[in-house]
Amino acid sequence: MLAELPNADLSEKQAIVEVSKRIPKRVVCLLSALAIHEITTQSPFEVWIAINTKARRSQINNLPVRFMRYSEESLTSGIDYHLIDGLNVPVFNPARTIADCFKSSTWPLPCVPLR
Repeated sequence: MLAELPNADLSEKQAIVEVSKRIPKRVVCLLSALAIHEITTQSPFEVWIAINTKARRSQINNLPVRFMRYSEESLTSGIDYHLIDGLNVPVFNPARTIADCFKSSTWPLPCVPLR
């Protein structure tokens, strides 16, 4: 279990699975979604997760997580499910991800190389 291995090197997908197991009602978004869809050459050092604007941020030790706030309605559209290490993980689809990148005020898209 990850809690037993605080300094373990996790692959990007393993980190996404661990975060997904610990945070209910979340969707993988922005840079992590770009990486899952193989739209970027950049490998994120954080797992980018969309949560409800009213949800509490979960405390996650030993995992770098970037929380982004989305409305309840926004969290239900444009989602694909990816089977990663036996877990069905919700990820914003490619079109939604690119649109969100352009809309995001906290994350400059031009700095990220796209394929």
